[in-house]
Amino acid sequence: MTFHQCNRLITSKKHKESAVIAALRLHITTRPSSRNKTVLFFSLYMYIITTRSCFKQIEKDQKSRISILEKTMPKKGLKERIQAGDNIIVAEGYVFEFERRGYLRAGCFVPEVVLEHPEQVKAVHEEYVHAGSDVVLAFTYYGHREKLKLIGREDELKSLNIKALRLAKDVADRTNALLAGNICNSTIFKRDCPDAVEKARAIFKEQIEWAISEGVDYIVAETFSEYAEAALALECIKEYGKVPAVVTMIAHAEDKTVDGLAFGEAMNKLYAAGADIVGLNCGRGPTTMLSLIRDIRKTYKGPMAALPVPYRTTPDEPTFQSIINLGNR
Repeated sequence: MTFHQCNRLITSKKHKESAVIAALRLHITTRPSSRNKTVLFFSLYMYIITTRSCFKQIEKDQKSRISILEKTMPKKGLKERIQAGDNIIVAEGYVFEFERRGYLRAGCFVPEVVLEHPEQVKAVHEEYVHAGSDVVLAFTYYGHREKLKLIGREDELKSLNIKALRLAKDVADRTNALLAGNICNSTIFKRDCPDAVEKARAIFKEQIEWAISEGVDYIVAETFSEYAEAALALECIKEYGKVPAVVTMIAHAEDKTVDGLAFGEAMNKLYAAGADIVGLNCGRGPTTMLSLIRDIRKTYKGPMAALPVPYRTTPDEPTFQSIINLGNR
């Protein structure tokens, strides 16, 4: 099903009494072998018609799925799945989803909802698993020291991270899903400034150690504009976490990192440095991300992740930040 078909389905009167969950999955055909299959991350867009019968059906379906999954065989780890050539679906997009629902402040995008409405976070984790996610990713994106300092809640840093991890762990344990920790761009990294590098390292270190304390299966490090910061995050996962690492970068308007590397080269360097999966996230919608992935695949042959944003980006407007309202042209 295409994105446009999903939209038509969602807006049709025929489906007013049902919850329609639309997810666009990228199918990359440039894989060299079944052993090196591309790992598919996708941004989950939920359009739920708020009728009583709709939510009753969602609750019934979720309980049924969880009951079945509790009785399944022990889960395979990330490395095992990669070695088996599995595709792995990781539902994410918490920032967009909670902003849409009114639980996240635009601008700072700090996951305060974890502390203020934990029941909502847990419910979204369950919805994502019900929609087909193999992994529950803790919502600690932008839950780091620098971001909480900006909103005056630095004293709640640890409690927010631990709470987010435990909410995710509860759902992962009950649904036999993998549990992933999450770190992201520090917002203060400067590769030529030793003090900034050490501050970024400290940010990564404490979030990684909290994730390990709660028993994550692996850690996702995401949304890095610079190869140097992505490499630092990977180094920290290997040093302080000693669990599998997924490292993804954000592509802006140009098809290269902010520090000047072609993305294919950056992916190869991260993979050689010990990342289990590398790839792209955020910034670009499916169309403009897919074209870059095909270019990366010319030189990088390992497992790859892709998480586009839910926007109809085009070659003229390759990122969602560059989209211009037609009425303003």
